[in-house]
Amino acid sequence: MCKNLSENEVKGDFRRRYAEKKLEEEARRSGTAILECDQLLLRLSRLQGGKLGNRILDLGCGTGRLTIPIAEKGYEVHGTDTNSDIIDIARSRVQKRNLSVGLTVARAEHLPFGDGVFDVCIADSVLEHVADWESTLAEVARVLKKGGVAYFDAANALCPFPTEVKYIPFYGLVPAKMRRWITDVIVARFPNLVEYSSTPAQHWFTPTGLRKALYRAGFKRSWDLFDITTKDEIPPRYGFARFLLPLFKRIPPLYFRDIAHVPLSAVRLFCQKS
Repeated sequence: MCKNLSENEVKGDFRRRYAEKKLEEEARRSGTAILECDQLLLRLSRLQGGKLGNRILDLGCGTGRLTIPIAEKGYEVHGTDTNSDIIDIARSRVQKRNLSVGLTVARAEHLPFGDGVFDVCIADSVLEHVADWESTLAEVARVLKKGGVAYFDAANALCPFPTEVKYIPFYGLVPAKMRRWITDVIVARFPNLVEYSSTPAQHWFTPTGLRKALYRAGFKRSWDLFDITTKDEIPPRYGFARFLLPLFKRIPPLYFRDIAHVPLSAVRLFCQKS
């Protein structure tokens, strides 16, 4: 497809197309972004006794889908992303709204912040894309204050129909070496299957596996969606889930709890730094 272009031109083309896809996705989800943001901040605030700290890091902020509504609520928010084109779009959107938001091009494994400077970190669809996800967890723990809270949304290895790589069922359960080879072929020949991401999902997680990794990184307490959700937060159209929620809450957060995550495209965990 791009064999006549230089490597830098290919990367630039992928960045631009990826940015376009991100904007298209955001346009589709524009009606729910504020609601998602409100719900996420409410859940995080519960972990800090009902009052959320003011300094928030939006790791992998993209075009500002969450960064902007968080800033509009008066929080001091800083967003980072590895894609400079994406950061330029986010910066333009922030300026149009006359908001004060810090935006930085940075790798999640090497954040340009001091120790213990943030009250909250949001990492939505980040861990699966970084080169070193364990270093990323360590960096998040480093930049958080003691008692700070974090939210991780990462590709679910147990999901039969993952959204990160289209049309390949149970992709997260493919052996890692084979998955890397398949991913390289997809990026080179069928980039539309991964929304033109140059770093499509490379890592896949189970709830139990991610909990254990969070513990090793310094997060001694963690909660999944079943722990943190109340019946009132489940839409009426999912009445069956309201009935099942108390049952899931009673299941220990180990391997049996993982089974309940099978229909979900992502593992969503909340945690607190000790």
